[in-house]
Amino acid sequence: MTDYYKISLDILYRLLKESGNDHWANWIQKDIHLWTTQKRVDNHLGAYGGMGSINDLVVGGSDTIGVWKNKLFDTTKTLSWNLAKGKISTASLDEKFYRNGSNEISGWRCRHCGHSRIDKSDIELYLSTEFLPKLFVEYIKQDKLIEILDLKNIVVLEKIVDKRNAIEKVIQNANIALTTRNNWLRTCHECESKNVCVYSWQTMDNDTKIIESKDNLKMETGKRPAYNTLPKAGRSWWQKLFRTE
Repeated sequence: MTDYYKISLDILYRLLKESGNDHWANWIQKDIHLWTTQKRVDNHLGAYGGMGSINDLVVGGSDTIGVWKNKLFDTTKTLSWNLAKGKISTASLDEKFYRNGSNEISGWRCRHCGHSRIDKSDIELYLSTEFLPKLFVEYIKQDKLIEILDLKNIVVLEKIVDKRNAIEKVIQNANIALTTRNNWLRTCHECESKNVCVYSWQTMDNDTKIIESKDNLKMETGKRPAYNTLPKAGRSWWQKLFRTE
């Protein structure tokens, strides 16, 4: 039987080592040694919980590969922890087991004038959340889970590229600014209001339509977003999302 606990540890080790998280890479290396020599999992389980735990780590930046690395890291931890805890006896073939995170696309909206924007890194978070569970199951069935580390080839798979392009198109068609700056939006670039909030959207109809999520904050009284009201030449839409301007 394939040792998916060992494989999951190998994936975690590679991600940590490549990102320069030497302390945690050494921790996982010890987990591997304890498992292969004594079948012990206590050291690995001790990595979780509390401030400064392995749950607080990031292994990638805000670029495409970095976002996918972070999602792969979190998904693999789900597998390794459940195997170490004895919750499962081998790798699950249920996509839902590997799914964590929202099926929404996050961005920013000015509650005063309705100006909205989404960063490309949040599109990658959405894509990785959708596709990695499917890839885990697919690779496990083919007994090649370790190859899920090949993110450079994964992010350019045709089905992922097609969905990325479709989402970017529907965002732009909705007059939502598509940006790459990846920082917090504190003041609206259109009206200079500070009444800016995190906002979420969902795609529908095979990614041909984008709608507002139901639990978003409401616009200011009497204000409505001006989606699809200006010709492209008249739009002065902006550039970013998550962090600081």
